[in-house]
Amino acid sequence: MASNPIQRRARQSFLIGFLIALIIMAVVVVVLFSKISKLNEEKEALRVEEITVYTTSKDFKSGEKITADSLVPTTIRAELDVTSYLTSASFEYDEEGNPKEYITKVDIPMGTMITEGMITADENGRPNDERLMEYHMIVLPSTLEADDYVDIRIEFPDGTSYIVLSKKYVEMTDSRGIWMKMTEMEINTLNSAIVESYYIEGTQLKAVKYTEPGMQEAAQTTYAVNNEVLTSIYSNPNILVEAMNDLAAKWDRKTLRQDASDYQISRDKIQNYMSNLEQDDKTAAVEAGQTTENEAINAKRDEYIGELE
Repeated sequence: MASNPIQRRARQSFLIGFLIALIIMAVVVVVLFSKISKLNEEKEALRVEEITVYTTSKDFKSGEKITADSLVPTTIRAELDVTSYLTSASFEYDEEGNPKEYITKVDIPMGTMITEGMITADENGRPNDERLMEYHMIVLPSTLEADDYVDIRIEFPDGTSYIVLSKKYVEMTDSRGIWMKMTEMEINTLNSAIVESYYIEGTQLKAVKYTEPGMQEAAQTTYAVNNEVLTSIYSNPNILVEAMNDLAAKWDRKTLRQDASDYQISRDKIQNYMSNLEQDDKTAAVEAGQTTENEAINAKRDEYIGELE
């Protein structure tokens, strides 16, 4: 029985439409499969192991020392680039078992995840001759606090000023006193300046704060110790050889060829102040200064003992 031409055309149209639908479905399946595969690849790329980073346990000011002990370890799944964050590998220990210290470059609020850009390594380390020293003859800024950084300057009656110590960390402070960790070289240098501040009326030692200690480099020291202290430094076995070599390169007249050297200029100015002073006057001035200092220290000692009792 012959097919009806209309039915034959209908079957052909159906077959063509079915084939077209199959092709469209196949294209859709391929596209969907490609998208799913791409999403899986992206998800796999983001999948990393959990790592431990460090967040601050308190607020830190710019220039403050920071160690692993003052941070809180936090475990995260790092779906972002975490190469700049501090991890446990960032905190090494020296031969004596002391943790590596860093200095904050900026103010860091509590709970902040620490990155390398926020801190810098503390290159000062822990010198063997370092001691905690207490001073009460230095004029302190009214806003000075522990954890600040200061230059210690000596200022003479004619307005000239020299930097005795540069960028010293303030361990403690009160209304009159300042406590700093000092090397043997720094102790001798400051002692020289203290004595000369007693000798010359109108001279004073001042602590000057850094505004952004984490970002500011230490100032260059400009004060030259007197000859007696210079001789004492060279004969002091507690001063490291490297420190003495640095001092010699900077201040020893034998290593300086120019008559108008920095050492010569600074020492001559200071010596001019003392040229008319008799030895008895110098001794009396030092004794008066020491008496004032001892009275301040004794008062703080009595207060401390009273708190212990």
